[in-house]
Amino acid sequence: MSKQARAKIVVTFQTYNGFVLDSDKAVAVMEMLRGAEKYREKYNGAEPTTLHVYPFEPDRELVSFRYLTDEQYALAKIAGKPED
Repeated sequence: MSKQARAKIVVTFQTYNGFVLDSDKAVAVMEMLRGAEKYREKYNGAEPTTLHVYPFEPDRELVSFRYLTDEQYALAKIAGKPED
């Protein structure tokens, strides 16, 4: 009996905004990302676009944690979504 291949999913965030999570959930997200691979579609002008999958290094890329105090969180929550 052969194993069925598991589907690969590309998750893309189209934002540079942060997300607020409880600390244990934020650590879990970082642990999940440590096992992820990076995906990129590279446009090559007149040549076909090439697809690339390679190791993701969250410690070297734009992934970071920032602690919010309870007061900062409360004030930001009151401010809500900014007007564009």
